Amino acid sequence: MRRTCVCVLVVAALLLAVPTLAEQVKFLGAVVDAGAVPKVPAVPTVAHPPGNVPEDPNWGIANWIIYAVGPCDGMLRQGTWDQNNCQWLQSTSATDIYVGFPVHLPNGAYLDYMRVFFNQTVLADSISGGLYAVGNYGGLTTISSGSPAAISSGDDYQQWGPIGYTIDTQNNTFMFVAIYGGATRIYKVVLYYKLQISPAPATATFNDVPTNYWAFRHIEALYTSGITAGCGTGIFCPEQYVKRSEMAVYLAKALGLDYHNQ
Repeated sequence: MRRTCVCVLVVAALLLAVPTLAEQVKFLGAVVDAGAVPKVPAVPTVAHPPGNVPEDPNWGIANWIIYAVGPCDGMLRQGTWDQNNCQWLQSTSATDIYVGFPVHLPNGAYLDYMRVFFNQTVLADSISGGLYAVGNYGGLTTISSGSPAAISSGDDYQQWGPIGYTIDTQNNTFMFVAIYGGATRIYKVVLYYKLQISPAPATATFNDVPTNYWAFRHIEALYTSGITAGCGTGIFCPEQYVKRSEMAVYLAKALGLDYHNQ
């Protein structure tokens, strides 16, 4: 009985010694205690990624991918600015600046959150912005917009979402984030997205992979992408083992490896 009590106390002590996920951040590529990193932003009060997107076989990955654009990525659309050696953007006059940040995400990526890091030096001088898509022949489509409000003067960040937009590069020439503000410093914009698997076709390509097969959608996506042509005429051999040489073909085609020796 005494040994059991000791084990329970040891396990409890170990659990208390492990920091919670909310207290850990990535700093210089390593996960460290948030208290050891200076000026770590507090956890926002708004919905925090991964948000409400379900984790199911339709997604290519389980975690969010982060796409960030900073001061040196911005395109000045109106006003005059100071980039301060790529540290921040800020208007150098009494008028607002209109800044666009290009967005380059994979076709089919599911974009759900946008976060803006800023320093609202004057609380009355708020900033506004949005995510936009431009069609092949012009025409602007607003995907999401908002006006992040600072809680107090100084460094802050606010988040928009869930946005729920799928990137379609066939019908949109490009996308961009636009931010406008006066005295406010703009540090960067961060987008959170996930890779998706294309919807399954109504008719099966391979005779041995019917539409009710558990990996039907994934196999059809590989075929449509040109990564695999199956193992014979009209068959895929879904239960057959994959050789190392065959896996090399899959990976090289999917990743576009060694194109012109990089």
